[in-house]
Amino acid sequence: MFNILLTKNNCSDTIDVSKEQMFRGMIRMKRYRVKNKFRFTVFMVTVLLLMSALFSYVTGMADVEGEPVEKFETIQIYSGDTMWTIAENYKPEKMDIRDYVNMICRENDLKAGDLVEGQIIKVPVMN
Repeated sequence: MFNILLTKNNCSDTIDVSKEQMFRGMIRMKRYRVKNKFRFTVFMVTVLLLMSALFSYVTGMADVEGEPVEKFETIQIYSGDTMWTIAENYKPEKMDIRDYVNMICRENDLKAGDLVEGQIIKVPVMN
């Protein structure tokens, strides 16, 4: 038996409480019963979808963009054309010209100085 001391308004009383009575209220859990399985299923699916959307937003997965599709334009090489002048004319504004020259060379299996007048090459066009 446990003795619990109660103090209220300068009054003190002791009450004898058994161990079982003391912990009965703490262990007691509220039980839920599913009345409609369809509504419960819809609710759980909705909660899971919202949680996955929140998770993807927090981790930055919602901002992922796909790989850009490369389109090519075929051009003919004229006298005086170099890989660098072609790259200056066709490269995107924010791209380094060296990277763009490298892309042209890789796509056409060339070196930067291998251009010949009349040759046709593919140049990547990006939006």
